[in-house]
Amino acid sequence: MQSLVKHVKLALISFIKVAWINMKKEKTSGFAKMTKIVVWVMLIAMLGGVVMTAISALNLF
Repeated sequence: MQSLVKHVKLALISFIKVAWINMKKEKTSGFAKMTKIVVWVMLIAMLGGVVMTAISALNLF
């Protein structure tokens, strides 16, 4: 179980890094960049909550 959590964390971190690099290359306003960051953070938090709920429902955690 610990290794699964570690792999999910590493995958999310690498995904955020790639998204950040791609966002830096775009020529958009600061507000648009901030909105994208907020949306991605909320999406990741929501997916993390779904995963934690599923794990606790299966009594694996």
